[in-house]
Amino acid sequence: MKIKLPIENGDFRRILSAILLIGLTTCGFFWACQPHAVTETVLYQEVGPYGGTVLGPKGSKLVIPQGALEETILVGIRELTEDEIWRNDNYFRISSAFQITPDNYQLVKAATVEMPYLPLTLTDDQQETLIHGYSSPRWRPNWKRLDGTVETKQHVYRMETTRFAAFSIYLTDAPLADGDEDLEEENEVEACACEIWDGEWCSESPCLPFSRIVVEAAETTGCRRTLVLHNEGGAGSQTAGLSGCESMDSIPFTFQEYGECWLSFDESGSSMTLDCPNCRIEFRMDACP
Repeated sequence: MKIKLPIENGDFRRILSAILLIGLTTCGFFWACQPHAVTETVLYQEVGPYGGTVLGPKGSKLVIPQGALEETILVGIRELTEDEIWRNDNYFRISSAFQITPDNYQLVKAATVEMPYLPLTLTDDQQETLIHGYSSPRWRPNWKRLDGTVETKQHVYRMETTRFAAFSIYLTDAPLADGDEDLEEENEVEACACEIWDGEWCSESPCLPFSRIVVEAAETTGCRRTLVLHNEGGAGSQTAGLSGCESMDSIPFTFQEYGECWLSFDESGSSMTLDCPNCRIEFRMDACP
């Protein structure tokens, strides 16, 4: 006995097309929908000392265990655009890159970053041996490999971190692409991305007599920098010599009158902040006359 569905062929095709359209607009690429479908490019969630899970775009996830945070903070996961992702040697990137904020935030205990990846034509054994997770502070290219585990069936990589940063997944034995013969030279240029800090930075309403910071290259090549913290009159300045971008996470200054202060850098490259006892000063380029 044949069972006739109460749907004509034309109606069936239209319904199927609608289902496919909904799937594509909801998930984008099907591989990026697992294990959850979040279509926004950035998501935020408050997490405190009891821990929690932050779901990000395209199946990304951050699991923060209890005791990893000593305070309640707003945690964000943002998908970086292609223009924001810097080269990681000659490795082939097989995932989106995600920025977890606040950038460079230090955890008491390790959290787990989970990200989907494209398996290409790799076997399970190849995925387990050739795929690795990397992280780097957002404002300077300094990719470092993180130990992790590969879920070859779900095509998900999990890695632990104690510091918020940018994260991505790479195939680590990929050959050089066409036009990459100048890779070493390009890497040297990219490794000096801290040049975005070069110039004069000013504060409009300092609570201490420090209103200006000047950062400049200490050599014609390489990433060494000289940072000078000036006071209101331009005298009695303090100078810090920096070996490179990795030295710019947080810079200490000690003053006999004001105690120990720390200079930190905003992840977007838009400001610097000097934190001293009972005083916090923000420096911006657009605040300079």
